[in-house]
Amino acid sequence: MNLNNRLLPAFVLLTALTIAGCSIGNSVSQASTSASDALSSVSTSLNSISRSLASSSDSSAPDAEEDDDAMYRAEVRNLTAVFFHTGGSAAEFERDLGALALEYGITDWEAQPATYVGIGSGLKQAGVPRDRLDSLLAGLPDRASALLVRGYQAH
Repeated sequence: MNLNNRLLPAFVLLTALTIAGCSIGNSVSQASTSASDALSSVSTSLNSISRSLASSSDSSAPDAEEDDDAMYRAEVRNLTAVFFHTGGSAAEFERDLGALALEYGITDWEAQPATYVGIGSGLKQAGVPRDRLDSLLAGLPDRASALLVRGYQAH
């Protein structure tokens, strides 16, 4: 995977933050505290989900895989919305997105369509207007754009 595709989720989030007029530099300590608190809650939630999945008798069934995919997308959506509202850095977003993916057994989150669908849904949840989403999509690969739009419209 080339570097451009790897950085795409962070680029999308940072562009959304810039378009919305967020100032990351002015509230780093507040954002870090808020993001840390929110991520602690997400971590607790993920641990609970992991325990319930581990106790499932048939976790390899296709329905279970679809459920995992839906839960992963929902967690990516929530993570994106939290970072949009708190102004977390791209490095923090990528780190937390990677950790989240690992909780679901995903080692290459950049290649997962569910990641981009979740980010699109998170941007909608964060209140990014459609016209601003459209400006974000300019210059992105068609596949990434289509997945972001799909997530945005599905929310």
